[in-house]
Amino acid sequence: MIVLEYYFGCSDSLSIRTMNELLKKYNYEPSILKNFRSSLKYKLPSRYDKLMIDSGGFSLLSLPDRKMFRKYAEYIERMNPDYCINFDISCKPEKLKQYNLSVEQAQEISNENYWELVELLPVQPLPVIQGQNVGDYLNHIEMMGQDNISLDAVCIGSLVGREVMECISIIEAVKKELPNSHIHGLGVSIPKLKNETLRLMLDSADGHGFSYNIWYGNKEKNIRLKLGRWIRQYCRFRSSENLAQTTLMR
Repeated sequence: MIVLEYYFGCSDSLSIRTMNELLKKYNYEPSILKNFRSSLKYKLPSRYDKLMIDSGGFSLLSLPDRKMFRKYAEYIERMNPDYCINFDISCKPEKLKQYNLSVEQAQEISNENYWELVELLPVQPLPVIQGQNVGDYLNHIEMMGQDNISLDAVCIGSLVGREVMECISIIEAVKKELPNSHIHGLGVSIPKLKNETLRLMLDSADGHGFSYNIWYGNKEKNIRLKLGRWIRQYCRFRSSENLAQTTLMR
């Protein structure tokens, strides 16, 4: 067994409902990821282990400004999470087109946003390494080093929608460049983590798509049966002395 800390995305009613079912049926307190952009619309599950808050930068219609940074800082201070994530700029082609930016410009803005948040936040945000191809990600690491951004713990962004082998190539390159860093994969689904090569390279990950498949993925109407089947298929849960972790089956 390989133990990997997994943060379940809880930014919609379905995912929160799923997490509450985990608590009710299995008495399992999950680590969760909360999207700041949906913070006012959806509540947190009734209990949880660790809390990570994402800025929700990928869903913005315009680039974040100082006013939004202040709101994010106020929310972080109020929620007191274990970790929070930088207001990074996604390097997905559609987002770059929306903002009329090149990959390098998006990376530069992400670095600038990091230092804006450092001045405002009570905790240091996790930087997000961005890019479209392996070379872009490595260039961003170099840029972060030049900007004196701490790389002890980092997130890898723009992984959503990629094939497993493409994700592996990116994560492997980042891991080789930062062998002693904690690597968190943003938006890495549990089915992808069934790939042992990918799983072994990550220290933690998060995802949102799990809840839809449980509630609407097939014709089975007994939600608790589907939830139990989902747990048995993808992961087993265990509690350690200090935290609850997700143990993914090889």
